[in-house]
Amino acid sequence: MGIFRLQDNMEVKELPEKAFGNAAFKVILLRNTSVKIVYPSALLSSKRLLSRLAVEDSRLNGFPFYLLPELQRLEVLSLEGNYIVSVPVLQSPSLKLLSLARNEILRLDEEGWTTPILRSLNISYNPQLNFRTTITKNLGRLEKFDGSGLNLGPILSGGTLKFRSRTLREIWLDFNNISSLEPNAIRGLTPNTKIYLRNNKIDNRPDGVFSPMMGVLSRGDGFIDLRLLPTSSLTNETCWIEGSSTISKSSLRRHCWNAVLVDPSGKMLCGGALIERQFVVTTASCFFFHRIRQYTIGQLAIRVSGSLVRHRIATDFPHRKFREETFENDLGMIILEKSVKAEEEACLLCTQDAYNVLEFSECRLISHFEGRVVIEPMEYAASIVDPSVCQEKILEGSGLPSNSMCVAFSSAWCGESGASLICKDASSGFYRLAGLLSLPIQECQPADVPGVFANATSSLSTSFYETTFTASVFLSKSPTDGKEIPETSEDEIGIGTGSGLEEIEGSKGSDCIRDGKYVLGSTVTYKCDQFYILRGSSFRTCRKIEQWTGPIPFCEAECGRKVQQVKLSAGGKPAPKGEWPWQAAIYDGEKRELICGGALIAERWVLTAAHCITVDGTTRARDARNFVVYLGKYHRNDSLDNEYVQRRVVSQIFMQEFSFQNFDSDIALLKLNVPALLTSQVQLVCLPTRFDDSKLENGTRGWVAGWGLNSFDQRDATLTQVELPVILNKDCSRETTSVSGDRPVTLNSNMFCAGHDKDTPAEEYQTVCRGDSGSPMVFPSHSSQESRWSVEGIVSHFFSKEECSTRHPGQYSVFTRVRFVDRRDNMEEHPMKTYDDPR
Repeated sequence: MGIFRLQDNMEVKELPEKAFGNAAFKVILLRNTSVKIVYPSALLSSKRLLSRLAVEDSRLNGFPFYLLPELQRLEVLSLEGNYIVSVPVLQSPSLKLLSLARNEILRLDEEGWTTPILRSLNISYNPQLNFRTTITKNLGRLEKFDGSGLNLGPILSGGTLKFRSRTLREIWLDFNNISSLEPNAIRGLTPNTKIYLRNNKIDNRPDGVFSPMMGVLSRGDGFIDLRLLPTSSLTNETCWIEGSSTISKSSLRRHCWNAVLVDPSGKMLCGGALIERQFVVTTASCFFFHRIRQYTIGQLAIRVSGSLVRHRIATDFPHRKFREETFENDLGMIILEKSVKAEEEACLLCTQDAYNVLEFSECRLISHFEGRVVIEPMEYAASIVDPSVCQEKILEGSGLPSNSMCVAFSSAWCGESGASLICKDASSGFYRLAGLLSLPIQECQPADVPGVFANATSSLSTSFYETTFTASVFLSKSPTDGKEIPETSEDEIGIGTGSGLEEIEGSKGSDCIRDGKYVLGSTVTYKCDQFYILRGSSFRTCRKIEQWTGPIPFCEAECGRKVQQVKLSAGGKPAPKGEWPWQAAIYDGEKRELICGGALIAERWVLTAAHCITVDGTTRARDARNFVVYLGKYHRNDSLDNEYVQRRVVSQIFMQEFSFQNFDSDIALLKLNVPALLTSQVQLVCLPTRFDDSKLENGTRGWVAGWGLNSFDQRDATLTQVELPVILNKDCSRETTSVSGDRPVTLNSNMFCAGHDKDTPAEEYQTVCRGDSGSPMVFPSHSSQESRWSVEGIVSHFFSKEECSTRHPGQYSVFTRVRFVDRRDNMEEHPMKTYDDPR
C-alpha cells in the first residue's frame, strides 16, 4: 500500500498492537492527534516497505526506538512537537533525516549512535537538554544540524560543537541566549558551511574566535549570520522565516501565516496574512464587498495555516481613505475574538515600516488556486514594475489607485482578493508582507496581465496598522468581550455632519487638546449620524507625547441602500413608495414641467442625460438656473408631495463633448445649490465599481424607474418601474434592423442596450419611453434585501421614432454607460465643460 494518514483527530489515543494487521505502508503520517503510544507491532507489518514515519504535534511520550534496525528502508523519522523526555542510543543503517524538535527532551544517550548516512539532525527547541558533542562528531555524512533554542548560552564553550562531515552545509544555533563564544566553540567547518547565530546577544566578537572560522569559510560560499530576526511590531514575536521554524510551537509549514476568510460552508472568500496573533490584514474591498452582499460579520470566520479551526471575528477596520469605486487605499484589518494559537501551526508574517517597494526582490504571490482552500497554497514568481504597465494592461489608461503598486508575473497566475505578495527586503534579506491583491477581480490571468496590489509597506499602511492595534486594546476592555465596538469610552464624538469634530480639528487633529488637555491615556470614540459610514478608526487615544493616535476619521454618506422597504414605464408597474430613494425629478423651471429623471450620486450631485439640459437640437447647455431638481418625489402632482420631498436649484452643469448625432457621451452632472439631506426617502446610489463589467454581461437584469409615458402614450401619475435585461451591442444592432428595419446609429463602448428580445410575448414587453431620459438603470450587488445598488447606465435614446404604444419585442433602448464619473469629494475637478449659474 501507499500512505496511511491520520490528521486533526483528537479521538485516537494510541496506535495499538497489530493496528494494520498484515497491511504494509510506505508512508505513515500522524499529525495533530492525541496519540500517546505507538506499539511496536503496529510498525512491524511495514518494516520492509516503510520509508517515512512522522508522528507530529501529538502527545507522544515515548517511541520504540529499538525497532529502527528492523525498519530496513526507513529514511525519514519525524517526531517533532511531542512530549518525549529521553532518547536512547539510535541505530539505523538507512536513516537520512531525524527530527526531534519541540519536545521536552532532558537526556540524549550519545555513546554508540550508529546512523552512518544521517544527513539532517534537528533537535531544536528542547531547552532543558544537556547537549554533548559526541553525536555530531560521529556523523560523517551530516549536511544540516539544527540546534536552535537549546539554551546553549550565555557562553558557548570551546569544543561544544564538533563535526567531522565533509558535506556539512548548515549549522542552526538561533535563539540560544549566547552572548559570547570561546575559541574552537565550533569545529569541523567546511568552506561551504553556513552558520546561523541569529537572535542571540553576541556583541563582543574577538578575532581569536571568529577569525579562524572565517579563514575556513572564506574559501567557499560559507558565512556566519549574526542578525536579529524579524519581529512583529506589537508583541515582538519572531516572524516567519523562509525555511525555518519560529521559536513558538509552530511547525515548519511553509506558509504558516497564510489566512483565509471563509463563509459558513467553509468556502473561501478572500485571502490575507496573520501579522499579529489577533490581527489579519487583507484588502478592504474583499471584506467590504462580501459583507454587504450576503453575510453578517457573525457568519464569517478566519482560518489560518490550513487549520480547520474557525476563528470568529470581533470587528473589521477598512482604511479610512478606502474607496470602493476606485480601489484606493485598499487595506483592511480583521480583528479576531481570540488569539490564534501557535499549536495550530500558525506563525506571523512581518510587515515592513515605510519601505521603498522598488528595493524589494524575489517577490512571490501566495494564493489559493481556483478558490480551493488547501493546506499549501500556490506560489507565483512576481516582480514590482512601473505603474505604466498596469495603466496600459488593465487600467484603461487611468492612473494607479492611490497607495498601490503594479506587479508583473512570469507565468499564468491565479489569485483571490487579499492574496499576499511577499518579498525580500534589502536590509535584512528576510521576507516581508509587501502587498495584497486588489485587481483584477477575476481569479486567473495569463502571464501578460499584471496585478494591482495594495501597498502594505507605505507610511499610510503602517499608520493604519498602529491605529487598529490601538483600537483593539479598547475592544478587549469592552463589556461585550470584544464582540462589538463599544459605543462610548471616556468621550464620544458624533461626526455625521461634522458636529463635534471641529473641537479636535481645532488642535490640528494631532494634539490632545480640547478645553485644555485630556489626561494622558484617555480615549475618544467616534460615530456617525444615520445614513453615514465611519471611515477610519472608531477610537483615538491620547499618547504620552500628547498626540492622538492615528489620523482623524470622517463620515461618508452611504450609498445604494433602500432604507424604506414598502409594499417605465411603458408597460411598467407603479413603484412602491420609497423603492428608489436616489431617483431625481428634473424640472424645466420656466415651463414648470417634469422633463427628465436623474440619479443622486452625492449630496450635491445629480447624474442625468446631457440631451436633457441642452438647447433643443444642439450640444449647447442651457442656463443652469433654468433647472430645478426634486428629491424623494413619488407623485407627479406637486400638491401630493409629503414633507420628505426636497427641492434644490441647479447651480452648475458639467458636460462632456456630447454628440447630438449619435448621442455619444450623453451624460451630464448637475451641481445642487444646497446639499441634499439624507433621509429614508432620499438616498445616494453607488457609482460603478471600477474595472468590473460583470453587471453589463449579456442577460443581466437591471431596473429603471421614471415618470415617462406609459404604454398608452399617457403620463403616469406616480413613479413607475421596469426590469430590463442587458443585450450585447452587436446583437442589439442586428435584431433592431431585423425587426423594425431601422438602421441604428453606431453603438460604441460608451453605450449599451437593454430590452426584451423578439421572442418575448407582446403582453410581457416593457420598455422606457419619452420622459424617462436621464433616469438611472440600477443593478443590485446580490439578491438579498441587504443588497447595495449601483447605477451602470443612464436612459439615453430609442432607435425607433415610433410612439411607445406601437413598440414591440426586439426593439431596444440605448443607455449611456456610467463607467466612472469621479471621486465624490472632488467632482469639481471632473474634466467636463462647466456651465455656471451667472447670478
